[in-house]
Amino acid sequence: MELNKLHRHSSECCFMNLSSDKMNDLGCCNIKELSATKKSILTSYPSDSYVSINGFDNSYSYDKINLHKVTALKYSKRNNNRLQYLNANFVDIDVGRDKTSTLKETLDKIEFAEFFGTIPPISMRILSGQGLWLFWFLGDEKQSIKAKLGNQRIWKNTQGGIIDFFQRRGISEADNQAKDACRVCRIPGSIHSKSGKAVIWESLKDTYYSLEELSAWFK
Repeated sequence: MELNKLHRHSSECCFMNLSSDKMNDLGCCNIKELSATKKSILTSYPSDSYVSINGFDNSYSYDKINLHKVTALKYSKRNNNRLQYLNANFVDIDVGRDKTSTLKETLDKIEFAEFFGTIPPISMRILSGQGLWLFWFLGDEKQSIKAKLGNQRIWKNTQGGIIDFFQRRGISEADNQAKDACRVCRIPGSIHSKSGKAVIWESLKDTYYSLEELSAWFK
């Protein structure tokens, strides 16, 4: 299951849903509960549902009494102060909107760049229904990297470097706003309400990186 490949730690991931142009908190769960939680959310919120990319402190809840009425999950703050694990660096690519490049053309460019060693091997990609996300997993197959302040600084610099690299090399149009460690992405199997397409997560390679290793690629 791709969610478990992204979240390889003992902290929590947070879920959101977009409704009436507002992001609503659906609560947080431990990775042991991921499978059941995903099924529950997709049943109740089949469209425009999201999960956090990185992991958060599971010892804190800003509402210890009231649980979410639908998901029955506890509420928790999703901010940098509560970051506990860094799971991946990523890039969010808009394709097809400006009609300058199709999804296939963008994928061909990325595969070409990867084949010739211009970018490091990609761990996972998401076809989001109206775009494309690429992920480079951090840590190893059993554990992500702890979000110490020094690690967060390296992560943030690498994130900016990835976006600059993709735009400078003309590989694709990367979202310049997708730089924060609290970013969420669409849940696999959910529906993008504007395009009507299902979100697909695809594991590509069992490749994991240290922060320093990935940072060196995108200086």
